[in-house]
Amino acid sequence: MIADTQIREVTPMDELELAIASGPPVEFPVTHLFTPGIYVRTTVLPAGSLLTSLEHNTQHPFIILSGVVDVVSGFEKITYRGPCTGITQPGTKRVLYAQTDTVWVTIHANPEELTDPDAIGEKITRPFDNPLFANKQDPRLNQ
Repeated sequence: MIADTQIREVTPMDELELAIASGPPVEFPVTHLFTPGIYVRTTVLPAGSLLTSLEHNTQHPFIILSGVVDVVSGFEKITYRGPCTGITQPGTKRVLYAQTDTVWVTIHANPEELTDPDAIGEKITRPFDNPLFANKQDPRLNQ
């Protein structure tokens, strides 16, 4: 019997993620804030870091408090200079290159009042889906 699963083709984004993961590890300090119905996530992108985001399920605002970061989403490249704001659309997956140390904040609805960032992440992003990584818990993945 053949399993009713679909194996997708490898994309250039998949290949880029593998190349990034093959480089030296980079720390991305993250802080979490919770207020009634809201989750705020702040991430510091060190200068020179290259990363990909997970694919987003939700529409939500982002704020770049400081820094300069190149962002590629789809076929569009934008250089953001903080401070600035924007809106992430569902289905968005980005490639980011921090030209300088960059502070990136996202604000998410949290109607269930969750306080576990991993549980919130499961709601607001799609699971990592790169066929080049057999182990989705690969330590090279900084989710």
